[in-house]
Amino acid sequence: MHVTHSTVPQPSPHQVLVLSGPVAPADTDHLRGWCYRALTEPSGGDLVVDVRAVTAFDDAAMAALSSGRLRARHLARHLVVVDAVDGALATSLRRTGLAFRFPRYDSPELAAQALAAERTDRASHDLPQEARWRAAAAPAAAPASAGA
Repeated sequence: MHVTHSTVPQPSPHQVLVLSGPVAPADTDHLRGWCYRALTEPSGGDLVVDVRAVTAFDDAAMAALSSGRLRARHLARHLVVVDAVDGALATSLRRTGLAFRFPRYDSPELAAQALAAERTDRASHDLPQEARWRAAAAPAAAPASAGA
């Protein structure tokens, strides 16, 4: 398995992990570590896991994504995957019954749009106190735009 990590800047900040090659059971801890690092980056944001170049995804390695999803939820973030309908991960998700837990998108752009819409929707339902907490937890650039 080969992993590439990048950060997508504002207005929709999120981390992107691009996986390629076969993902074997031996890659589980490595993949879990990449997910955790990406989710705890100071730049924050959700996590998009792009697996379109993955040739095989072993069901045993699904533990890494499930663990990453739990970590994302703990941090009030989302973990989504980018894969074809018949891709290696999408097939593994259906086979293991986990497809409904990982939103799947056809492209990183569609995933970014959905994450931005979700973030906007979530903010519109905030109570005033929750909105203050989110603003306090936002990156340093957010308070500057609040005064404008």
